[in-house]
Amino acid sequence: MRKAAWRHGKIPLWAELGLLVMLLISGLRFAAQVRDIWQNSEFIDFVIVRQAAHTLAQRGTLYDIDGLRTRPYGAYYNKPPLVGVVLAPLTRFPAQDLARIYVAISLAFYLLTFLLIARMESFQSRSLPFYLFAIAMLLFQPSLDTLSGAQHEFLLLFLFTLSYAAMCSLQPRQIAAGACLGVAALIKLYPLLFLIYFALRRYWHALLGMIGMFVALTLMSIAADGWQLQRQFYFDILPNMSGATAWLENQSFFGFFGRFFVNGATVDRSLVTVGPLPATLSKIAGLVTLAISIWTLIRRRNVKHVFTIFIPLALLIAPDAWIHYETVLLLPLGILIGELFKNLNWIQAVGLLVAFTLLAFGNEDSNVMTATCGLIQSYKFCGVFLIWLLALVATRTEAVPAQIPA
Repeated sequence: MRKAAWRHGKIPLWAELGLLVMLLISGLRFAAQVRDIWQNSEFIDFVIVRQAAHTLAQRGTLYDIDGLRTRPYGAYYNKPPLVGVVLAPLTRFPAQDLARIYVAISLAFYLLTFLLIARMESFQSRSLPFYLFAIAMLLFQPSLDTLSGAQHEFLLLFLFTLSYAAMCSLQPRQIAAGACLGVAALIKLYPLLFLIYFALRRYWHALLGMIGMFVALTLMSIAADGWQLQRQFYFDILPNMSGATAWLENQSFFGFFGRFFVNGATVDRSLVTVGPLPATLSKIAGLVTLAISIWTLIRRRNVKHVFTIFIPLALLIAPDAWIHYETVLLLPLGILIGELFKNLNWIQAVGLLVAFTLLAFGNEDSNVMTATCGLIQSYKFCGVFLIWLLALVATRTEAVPAQIPA
């Protein structure tokens, strides 16, 4: 009976009161930090994007190609053109005002993401998983880092969640799921990783939706500002971003291996500082984890596993994965919490708690990173890697081999 109660997330009154207190404290802390960001943040990352968009609006270009060649990770716009093209007409308004509007919209995305994940995972109101996931979202430092720079991770998290909901609903809507990922891929390219899964599992409608949306938005961007921006990004900017930095905010394989050879707290964050040996080790590790992920996914029927496995995988194998990128891990975290209460396993529960602790607390300004070196500077990488491992382990609860659709 007790085990059945755990699986349904039922909790006694005294435990619920304790969770309500934790939720209240977490909510007040989150609100105080959002208020501080709203009032005091310079929104430096957003200002960089807005300045590039303003230059485009003045008949210039989004990209400082010479600057990016000299400092690939410098304060320059280096993403696909779409965001800059969309923002260009709005640059008549002050950067701080635009950033605050985007923060408000992002918070709405964040709330909708929580509600959608709770619905998809059947987190009953006032149940243990409901409280735990709500507290997790309020304590997650990468989310606050995203707000501090008015970055796009809340939008990406929402798009991933919409795609997950579309693919895993009782009547799957593959085209809609793929279209959401197509939009995400034009904000940051790593969601293109999902194309591999859709092709191998022959989810042709999802594949068509993703490619179709990617192409359609690219053509809209070309219609607005010409082919030149696309050519610059894919032939000048993207090849120049193939190197990696060992700076301590990079929590991918490249940053992990690179910091065994240099101190991530002292390197120039704007330069490529991962040498040939750690770069080779990172590529080998990336290929191995990709192969393991694909092998696991094609043997399992439940499509939710691609979201728990591929999202952390994308952060591990990317040349650069800044700490605020980890905001998107809240989707696999929510799914894994749901799986945990369906198949209670205390070892997995402890692993998930450790992974969350590593991810949720601290950032590149914390003493634990700046005053140390090597492995300790990569503790958030360990959190990402552990989420990926736990996602692989979670697939074992589905013993039936996958049936590849015709």
